Amino acid sequence: VPIVAIAPLLITWLGYSFQSVVVVAMIISLFPIVSNVTAGLTSLDSNLRDLFRLYRASRWQLLWRLRIPGAVAHLVLGVRISSGLAVIGAIVGEFLVGNATRYAGIGALITLWQGRMRTDALMAAVLASTLLGLVFFWAVDWISRRLLRRWTLVTGFESS
Repeated sequence: VPIVAIAPLLITWLGYSFQSVVVVAMIISLFPIVSNVTAGLTSLDSNLRDLFRLYRASRWQLLWRLRIPGAVAHLVLGVRISSGLAVIGAIVGEFLVGNATRYAGIGALITLWQGRMRTDALMAAVLASTLLGLVFFWAVDWISRRLLRRWTLVTGFESS
């Protein structure tokens, strides 16, 4: 369901508040994580699966010792994608909530400067949102490299 269709319900339930913006950003950001983790859990090397069956591993052992460790790389990829989408979600949420809140986020500033025909300020807000998305992406990438450094040496997963 498109977020634009859900947004009026969120505003009705949560009001014109920061919570509405957070929920919109969360909904937009959650899909790539769920999609990538699901792909990671279902894409197994058939030889490894056969090896686990040969040793009569239970379904829980297959899940905890093969599927979940195999999905970690997919989880990291989903979080990287979602880090940029979180900024987009926050801006879209602020477009929908408008200037009814007590704070002015980047999305509210974009709407404000567009209405006042201030191209210079509008471009600055767009540049700030671009930089924020890049910073989030780089931060998630840096954190994932540090946390999974040992993991990537074991599994052979190379992050870009």
